[in-house]
Amino acid sequence: YSWNCSARTDCISEELIRMMADAGCKEIFFGVETGSERMQKIINKHLDIRQVHDTIDVVAKAGIASTVSLIVGFPEETWEDLSQTLEIFLHSARTPNSKPQINILAPLANTPSYIRHKDELVLSDFCSDMCRQGRHQDDEDLQLIRQHPDIFSSFYLAPTPNLDRPILFELREFLTNGIYRFRWLLAAAAQCPGGMAALFLEWVKYRKSLHPELAGSELRSYYRLPLHVNELFDFLRRHSAPQSRKVAILLDFYAAADQADACEEEPGLGRVELDCEEPARPWDVAVRKNYSQIVEFEWDLHEVVEMVKECRTGEPDRGQRFYLVPRRFSKEASVCEVSIYIARVAELCDGKRSVGEIIEALKEVIVVSPESAGGKFYMALIEEARKEGVIAIWRKARRLHRALAPESDLTVSPAV
Repeated sequence: YSWNCSARTDCISEELIRMMADAGCKEIFFGVETGSERMQKIINKHLDIRQVHDTIDVVAKAGIASTVSLIVGFPEETWEDLSQTLEIFLHSARTPNSKPQINILAPLANTPSYIRHKDELVLSDFCSDMCRQGRHQDDEDLQLIRQHPDIFSSFYLAPTPNLDRPILFELREFLTNGIYRFRWLLAAAAQCPGGMAALFLEWVKYRKSLHPELAGSELRSYYRLPLHVNELFDFLRRHSAPQSRKVAILLDFYAAADQADACEEEPGLGRVELDCEEPARPWDVAVRKNYSQIVEFEWDLHEVVEMVKECRTGEPDRGQRFYLVPRRFSKEASVCEVSIYIARVAELCDGKRSVGEIIEALKEVIVVSPESAGGKFYMALIEEARKEGVIAIWRKARRLHRALAPESDLTVSPAV
């Protein structure tokens, strides 16, 4: 089960966390809101920010996932307050199985913030995520929102006299998309002098030099495009890579992954994926899971990630390594290191070749002596790749039905 702990993170002891983990708790939601001690008092939250950092670590150590929810755009907030909130965001980003969120303040109806500022609310192209604003709004919708601000208050914005409102919304898009697409790179870049706040402001200057016209929904769309990723990586190579070995290595890895061949083939119609217990046959088709690709890389990515987590510098180990990189992301799909043997198998599992064809191709890249033992060895490699979740085996439905049918004197040639 999940537990919503939006009230107090400083009331959770390590012993309580262990008890929750033993009881089956899988995830905790922390409504931290702000990383500023000053703002904690203003919003009447009164969390101990130092304890927030410790609690995120304790929860991760117990094997429980966490969501750390943060808010920017308070009327009293300054850039210094926001910078302190970003420190909490990045602590969560550096913590495995923790997911940071950043939201724009929504002046919900009859809340103290709404009551204090209801005469100053502004209707803008951007608003809080609370209202699930679409890319475009119809005139009829906008008219309804204007006529009933007390009902649709979450579509409005509170005044931010100390902060540039467009900057807040671009910050949300920048962090939300970055943490989803390249979490460790973003966390590494934020460890350069000046931290995330300075990095982001430099990035905005660079982005405006390329696309000064972007605003509103078009700016939001930009942050979802591959173009944004390419331009951000170019920026980081100039801004952060010369200062950080971690950033430089991670950028090189993304470049290598971009050049690698992905598995774009779907098994043909009429095929079904076999259970792991069902042995593969020569006529079955093997395909990499999650449209994955095999990336050969010279650095130890695991060590680089550990350096990011611990905010330390150094030179990671160097040597030939192979990584499985999913193109289709999910909770179960992540970059993982595989052996050279599994890598060679996965490279051949493109959704076009049968298991028999893969075995023949393996003979060219992995020599087995005596040759008579090769067949069993290659099949064992394929089964190991399937066991590790690297590949899946698909079979024509009619063959599966025959395999599960009672004994019959009908025989099927692998050549069919």
